[in-house]
Amino acid sequence: MIPPLTDSEDARLRAFMARPGGPSYDRASGILHALATAPTRVDSSTWLAELIGERELDSPNDALLIRRLHDWVLVAFEEGALAVPEDPEAIHAFCEGYVHVAMADRAWRANGDATLEAFPLLCLAQRKTPSELGVDGVADEDAWLAEQRRDLAQTLLAVHAALATDREAAVTPVRREKIARNEPCPCGSGRKYKKCCYRP
Repeated sequence: MIPPLTDSEDARLRAFMARPGGPSYDRASGILHALATAPTRVDSSTWLAELIGERELDSPNDALLIRRLHDWVLVAFEEGALAVPEDPEAIHAFCEGYVHVAMADRAWRANGDATLEAFPLLCLAQRKTPSELGVDGVADEDAWLAEQRRDLAQTLLAVHAALATDREAAVTPVRREKIARNEPCPCGSGRKYKKCCYRP
């Protein structure tokens, strides 16, 4: 069982991601939830480099905390117990990160059920009502948006379920190559492997 971040670890990660030069904690969390859902696997060195951004790591532990958060999100989906933001601005940032990943994935966009389930996330990410995105039939759009914020976790689980078959079909064995301790870390931090994600 992968434990969630402790309060102090979560505070450290939030402080790191509050710095300029990369996505906020909430946007990064949305990216991680989308990566856990996406039918196309994204190499960890790619997404980790995006989440670190141009910020300087204080410690290799900063990168490890991001990886642990990623692993915890995977577990949370398996258990159906997601921890999502409640503040409207945090939800907006979360959904921006989520939609950023979803829109870049052709296999995701080709799945009509998943696209339909994710429509509320697109509205929340773009701060637009259904009618502004070309969908009619919602009588009280403000109430609908408020309901989508409340039901964010259920929507994420529904999209995750809609893409389950696509994810399973895309799973292929990953060949792990040995990395020398003095080589650049594959996480993209710019540090040597031995001073970053290396685990003896």
